[in-house]
Amino acid sequence: MGKLGLGVVILFASAVLCRGGTAAYSADDKDVIEGAPTPCWRYRPGEWEFGLWGAAASPSNEIHDDRYLHRATAWGGGLDLKYFFTKSIGLGLEGLALDAKDNVAGGGLATFTYRYPIGCSRFSPYAWGGLGVMAGGSRASDDNEAKLAGQAGVGLQFRFAAHAGVMADYVWNFLESRDNDCGMVRFGVTFAY
Repeated sequence: MGKLGLGVVILFASAVLCRGGTAAYSADDKDVIEGAPTPCWRYRPGEWEFGLWGAAASPSNEIHDDRYLHRATAWGGGLDLKYFFTKSIGLGLEGLALDAKDNVAGGGLATFTYRYPIGCSRFSPYAWGGLGVMAGGSRASDDNEAKLAGQAGVGLQFRFAAHAGVMADYVWNFLESRDNDCGMVRFGVTFAY
């Protein structure tokens, strides 16, 4: 038998011996044990999450009517710290600063976040709302005082590691007095522990 014939015989013999596929069980086998599913390690209850982000904000009305930013796009950033009591529900604090035309606009808010991790994947859409104060931005002295502010937004987080990820979201800021509301797009990084 030549080398080719011997190689074919060895190939077929190994194919018969190494047959793969699902294991077949007879009706008499009673000791079939299935493994427990692996726990999802990306989004956990009892998790602290720290976020650092950059932002671009635009006023809700014409620039000449706006009383807060006074420009088409104000650049800035912020940070937040959240604690998730469950896999989905968290409370947090947020601080932000924006480069308004006349001076720095900024604020601080307490937030409530609801995130919805998609199975055990790396993606988690979320929505949040916040309440706090914002100040600065306006050139008029009476408009520079701290104002009650509300916030509502939606976004998406992607965890590329167990404790680190990236986020992108859109938020609408409601300020107490007229002609001050603004929308804001944010991109950043998150760290969870």
